Parts: sequence; C-alpha cells; structure tokens
Amino acid sequence: MSTETIRLRGSTSADLLAIPVIMLGFHPRESCVVLGVRGSRVEFCARMDLDWFASGFTFGDVAEQLEHAISRCEGCSVAVLAYSADTEAAAIAVEELVGVIGEDIVAEALVTDGDRFWYAHPGLLLPPEGFSYSYASSNFAAQAVYSGLNVTASREDAVAEVQPAEEAAMAGIEKAVVSSAGKLEALTGEQRWAMLARHMDNPDPLGTDAVDFAVLLQEEEHFAEVLARLTREAAPRLRLRLAEARRASSPAIAANVVSLLALACWLDGEGAQQSDCVGQLEALDPQHPLMGVLTEMHKQAVPPKKWDG
Repeated sequence: MSTETIRLRGSTSADLLAIPVIMLGFHPRESCVVLGVRGSRVEFCARMDLDWFASGFTFGDVAEQLEHAISRCEGCSVAVLAYSADTEAAAIAVEELVGVIGEDIVAEALVTDGDRFWYAHPGLLLPPEGFSYSYASSNFAAQAVYSGLNVTASREDAVAEVQPAEEAAMAGIEKAVVSSAGKLEALTGEQRWAMLARHMDNPDPLGTDAVDFAVLLQEEEHFAEVLARLTREAAPRLRLRLAEARRASSPAIAANVVSLLALACWLDGEGAQQSDCVGQLEALDPQHPLMGVLTEMHKQAVPPKKWDG
C-alpha cells in the first residue's frame, strides 16, 4: 500500500483506472485496487490479488487494514477497481470488496480487461458492451513519461530488484560470505565502522563490496546504525545499496538485510517491493525483531511521513 500524497490531473473513469499504474509502479493484472482520493489528490492505494477472498485473507483482515487507511483519509472518496481478463471473476471480486468496505463508502466501482471498462453493480457489468479504455492513451500515461516515473509491465518486474540471487549462484555467494567474514574479522572495530559508513554514504553501486555490507549488518551495532539512518530522505539511496546486499546474501545472513530493505522500500514509496520483502522475511525469520513492526505498520496503514516525525 502506498500512502504518499500524489497530485493528479484527471476527471474521467478511464483516468481513475490509470491511477494505480502510476501509484504502484506497475500494471496491475488479476488484481483489485482500492483508492482513496481527496479532491485532486490520491491519498492511498491498496492492491490485492483478484482472488483475495479465497487466498488466505479474511474479510476481517482486509476490512481492518482498509478501515485504518480510510480513517486516515477524512473526506476521501473511495474507489474499488478490478483488472482482469476474466471480467466475471473481476466483478465478483469487486462485489465482495465493496461488501467489506461498505456500499455507502464506495463512490466508484469499475472493472477493466485492459481494453474496455465497465461500471460494476451487484451481479452486473454496465453497460454490457463497456467503454473503450487504454492506459497508454490516458492523461496519466503522458504525465508519467513527463515526470520520469518508471512503470514496469508487471508486479514481478517491479519486485525483481529485491529478489535473492538465483539458486545456481548461491554456492558462490556462500563462499564469498565466508571469505568476507574472515576478512572483516581481521579488521579493527574502527575499521569496520569506517567501512560501514562508506557503504551507507556511497551514491554509486557497491558492486563486489555488497557482500561486505551484508556481512557487516550481522553485527547488532551496525544493524542499529543503518536502522537509525533510515529516513525518507536517505531511503532512496540506502534502498538501492540494501538491494545489492540482498542479492549478495546467503540465506544464513539475509534476514537482517531484508528487514532493513523492507523498511527502506516503505519509506521510499515502493509498496510492492516492501510487501515482497516482508514475505521474504517471514520465510527467513518470522521472529526477527523488525517483523512485528513491519507487519503492524502495514496492518495499520501507517504513512511513511509518520516515520521521521
């Protein structure tokens, strides 16, 4: 979920369907999206799989998170949007989600297959023939290009940056981690702190130093230092460096890196990457000290602007 305020210029239902592409940074497919819009500003954007009601989520879980997001957006209009080649399935997903949120709260409910869109009503898509729709022809597509916003084709492409290395490369990474640990052990504490500072402050890619950064983060004091340095201003740079460290980490040392990366993604407005990192952390170490913080922030729909304050 992205909760950063973004100013938009649009007025049609087709424009509304284009907003999540900008907010999420990828084209949602087989997805439901809930938007909170106040005037010309999007205040929050929440995405879930089209079959959210049959994939482990409960109505209570979804309702609670959306309730928090909507309550933080006093005066917002709420829109429920579905994107799927299977328009009947999309209509069902929208109907279920509108039921969770409340019909009196939802101002607009739309379904699109990417070429046409329909207004969703209980058991119906109106009009039957739909209306023409194309993201590429929307006002927001042009705004995204003009603003230099990067939009990927899919969620998989959007989260590729925070994925671990391929399994075929893992043996080499494990050897590099052992070698790095030995090298760092031979350094003084002051030297290790200096190395950490260089890796945090360096605006350029770390390259082969990424494994050293990952190993340094295994020390509690170093982990705490990066955590303290994570602000919205620093997040864009640190997110990229932590993503490099993620790709240079073996499973044994990945949890600390992934937890900090999840936080950096949240602060940098990379909602898809944040969610993916939280899922990775849950698999790596569900008892990690940051796990509870990350899941609770997501559940409470806390906006990044609250972090620095």
